[in-house]
Amino acid sequence: MKIAILDLTRHPLPLLSGIPRAGECIEDWLSQGFSDTKFEIFDIAGGMDQVPSMRNFDALVVSGSERSVYDDISWHDDVSHALHESRELGKPIFGICFGHQIMASTFGGEVRRSSRDDCVGIKKFVNSDGYAFNRFVWHHDQVTRPPDCATVVASSDYCPFASLEYNFPAFSVQYHPEFDKKYFEKLLLAGDGIFLSSKQTQQALKEISRDNVPRDADLKKVRRV
Repeated sequence: MKIAILDLTRHPLPLLSGIPRAGECIEDWLSQGFSDTKFEIFDIAGGMDQVPSMRNFDALVVSGSERSVYDDISWHDDVSHALHESRELGKPIFGICFGHQIMASTFGGEVRRSSRDDCVGIKKFVNSDGYAFNRFVWHHDQVTRPPDCATVVASSDYCPFASLEYNFPAFSVQYHPEFDKKYFEKLLLAGDGIFLSSKQTQQALKEISRDNVPRDADLKKVRRV
């Protein structure tokens, strides 16, 4: 099996030196549940790679991003094309955070800014079976209207469309299942006062220090896509 990972997150150096890139973090996470799988990471946001043709891959993973789907982004249309191509070819798709948002937008939904400040730390979600669970989050936009081809499978008070399952092989989440506590802490500390205010950073660090979110919890769902 060959999976394409679109890394849509910029990784400014030397600020984030020593911290794995988003695509690397996703590959490390997925590798726990996908044996005999080859991953290929494409640095789209950094301008190092172009979005590949999905005819050469068995599945597509779309990462988070600092950007918004309503921004004027040079690679936006290429990512949307890859999503449409994957759907037409019947190739499974999985989206994380911005990936969740651009999937919804591409397939007919709506995305808007959720609040003035970033939602960062740990949030509680409830799945369609009524099971409550905590996940790491870092975003300022969210899906405000899901596409007609999608069903809501997890939500929260602040984010009613937190996870979507499509009527073709596709699944997406607003939260970050690929994060672990140490990785998240490093990101927050490196960007303290830059990506977030010091107050936001300290509140997020306090939240994640109190709860150890299981990193393998969403892998079974992704494997079923």
